[in-house]
Amino acid sequence: MARRLRSAIILLLLSIVALTVALWPQLLSYGAQYALRSAQSPSLRLSWSGATGSRSGVSFESIDALVAVSTGGNGRLKALPLRLSFSNVQVQPSVVSALLNQQAATFSADIFGGSISGSVSGALSKPGASIAWSRIDVASLALFPEVRALGLRQGTMEGTATFSDFVPNQPPRAVFSATFRDFNIPNSPIHSVLKLQPDDLVTVAVSGSSTADTVSLEPLSVTSAFGKAESRGTITLAPQIGVRDVSLTTSVSLTDSGSEKFGAWLPLLTNNLVQAGTRSFTLRSRTVPCSGAGNVQVLNLGGRSLCFSNRVERAG
Repeated sequence: MARRLRSAIILLLLSIVALTVALWPQLLSYGAQYALRSAQSPSLRLSWSGATGSRSGVSFESIDALVAVSTGGNGRLKALPLRLSFSNVQVQPSVVSALLNQQAATFSADIFGGSISGSVSGALSKPGASIAWSRIDVASLALFPEVRALGLRQGTMEGTATFSDFVPNQPPRAVFSATFRDFNIPNSPIHSVLKLQPDDLVTVAVSGSSTADTVSLEPLSVTSAFGKAESRGTITLAPQIGVRDVSLTTSVSLTDSGSEKFGAWLPLLTNNLVQAGTRSFTLRSRTVPCSGAGNVQVLNLGGRSLCFSNRVERAG
């Protein structure tokens, strides 16, 4: 009797395994779509098409997302809409690795003329994630009114980011590196003043790390035919406020054309700390109380005023 019972149990288990294997593609497709439906919220709207499961994973022809990004300010505009459209989306879960608390899934997709890929790990304890993007085309991004309003028309983006220590309602720890290559300078009144041309391009590169309340820049650099500016330091954040304190050291080196364009404006741009015609200098900046006395500069950011005390070193 016991032998028959064991045989029946083994047969039942084998039947369940066989059924799971046979239905695995459909189960993956259903699970992925269920996850997308569960992710819907007032700040995130998702739609998708062409969901197909396979032995290795699940794919979508497209996934469209509308995200409400908080501005962090106290004004009328609480959030900005951000539209994202992914195509050729591939998701490959790994059940065994997930059970071993290792890499649980990888994903990839095409977006804005480039690609994005990444992985999720530590699903059973401390979750983590990594993401990389390359050849993102600003011309494709400029199809969206929110980006076009910034005046950006060309350029490419690439970079990586790794996230860890996920805590509900808090930004995770992150290590990041990004390059914004060959951007046109957005239209502004400064164009006519400095006589900038459409082919005056800028490359911005940034790397560093962040926690829930601090962003460390190591470094942030801006390079163009006019020269190079490189900043290192920290930005401290506060809930409901945004940027609270800033401490930066910025080194500036101008080329001949940069000195010709900006040289006469340096006293105005630096509150008379740098003389006209200076080719290189280092500027140390930190936030101070706006009620304090002294030579300070005011920056309006998100409906708030940040006041900076600046000190020039090694001007030449």
